[in-house]
Amino acid sequence: MDKPVVFAILIAMSLSGCNGTSGGISGYEVKRNASKESNSPTMQTVFVNCSSGKKVLGGGAVIGYQAGDSFPTDPNGILMESEPNGGQNGWQASGVDLNTNDSWGVIAYAICANVQ
Repeated sequence: MDKPVVFAILIAMSLSGCNGTSGGISGYEVKRNASKESNSPTMQTVFVNCSSGKKVLGGGAVIGYQAGDSFPTDPNGILMESEPNGGQNGWQASGVDLNTNDSWGVIAYAICANVQ
């Protein structure tokens, strides 16, 4: 069996509750949080938490800057970490930008849901 097919089956099983009981995930949401913008070369860390009772399913981060409602990536940014927090109910990310001529921040995303 192809790896993509096996992966798709595993995802479908996890979403539907593979043990035959009602279960799976519900209340899917994507949360975002950003550090303060800075032009300092000092590392910044940001945390984003899921809503109460939800668990983190995944997440990510980017070094970027504010541009209206979006955060374009900063080509000078270095992402140092991007991982679930210890309680598995949010995401944390750290990064740095050594170019002091531009303003930057760390933006973290958490994919959260109720897990049965």
